[in-house]
Amino acid sequence: MRIAIVSKIPMFPTTGGNRARVLSLVQALHAMGCEVFFILIPSRQLAAFDEEKHVELVGAHRFVQIKFTPLARIRDVAKKSFYSIHYKLYKKLKRKAVLQNSPDYLFEREITTSINECFKFWQPQAAIIVYVHFSAILDSLNSSIYKIIDTQDAFFNELTAEAESKGLNRADKIIAIQDKEANYFRSILPRANVDKVATIGHITTSSARAVLTQNCAASFVGSLFEANIISILYFVNDVLPVILKEVPDFKLYVGGSICNILQGKEGVISLGKVDNLVDLFEKGPILINPIRAGTGLKIKLIDAMALGLPVISTVRGVEGLPHDMVQCVEVIDDDDATAFAAAVIKMCLDESSRVTKGAQAFECSRFWNERQRTGLRTILEDVKSYSA
Repeated sequence: MRIAIVSKIPMFPTTGGNRARVLSLVQALHAMGCEVFFILIPSRQLAAFDEEKHVELVGAHRFVQIKFTPLARIRDVAKKSFYSIHYKLYKKLKRKAVLQNSPDYLFEREITTSINECFKFWQPQAAIIVYVHFSAILDSLNSSIYKIIDTQDAFFNELTAEAESKGLNRADKIIAIQDKEANYFRSILPRANVDKVATIGHITTSSARAVLTQNCAASFVGSLFEANIISILYFVNDVLPVILKEVPDFKLYVGGSICNILQGKEGVISLGKVDNLVDLFEKGPILINPIRAGTGLKIKLIDAMALGLPVISTVRGVEGLPHDMVQCVEVIDDDDATAFAAAVIKMCLDESSRVTKGAQAFECSRFWNERQRTGLRTILEDVKSYSA
């Protein structure tokens, strides 16, 4: 089966949850015998982009990077600048930014011609568009192609319900990353289209546990994203000092571009870009997930559990996980820094607790993965039926 993915998010380097999500989707499709084509469309995300690894993964003749003409680039920069200033102004005035009435307000339609040329050459049976903001691409595709949106997130803080519904309605199938968002999508869609929504969370690729021999250390990984900034600064400023009073040699190993704001922080070792999560997690064999902002499934949490790491999280950090998965995480109230510190200290000093929680996390992730793969297989069966 031939599947074409259109994304503004590159897969490599895998420095953020959205990149990991797209990469794991491609890997899962490959494992199910699909031939995957990948179109990368213009975005600021391409400032850090490894073309060679993309070609290595999908093949040179299955990878295309679309580029703007000079005029389209000027239009794109102007639109993004306008809405960025608009957002900052409303934030400064402590007012909510006006919700956008169209899912296409940032979309540059010029790229559809190049995308259609790729589709005519490749003849895929299905198209997956990453993010509802680019759903207009689906309107230009041949009716014989099964159309899918991998939403990645719900945008009720950015788009009106009518705008988001308009974008979602362009698809034959809508993939939500967690049930909470799936239910929101069903609530804004016409009743006849609610069956289009399916939940497929992050699919991990790890099959073996990490070797966890260190203690008195934990880890955090994230990009320089607002929700990550709020969350890690809460931990470093409110939780970490409490831990260091009790365990002075405790270390927090941090990976990703979030390190840029943590230089000189006591007890923090910034590793910067991490090519292999195992290297980070084996240094800090407890994942802290002190999430206090943002939506969507916390992909780093799923990846850590798949490697057998015990996880300590805020309540907000486990939003989107089913109850049986949450049971494998040490969950602390969002605003209880003292309790979060106590949980970290106990897990550092109590090897038995650390081993037990790590084993539970690993087993939970195996069941989780199979549920997500089953959901993806169901969609592929729909594609087959549609193409028959």
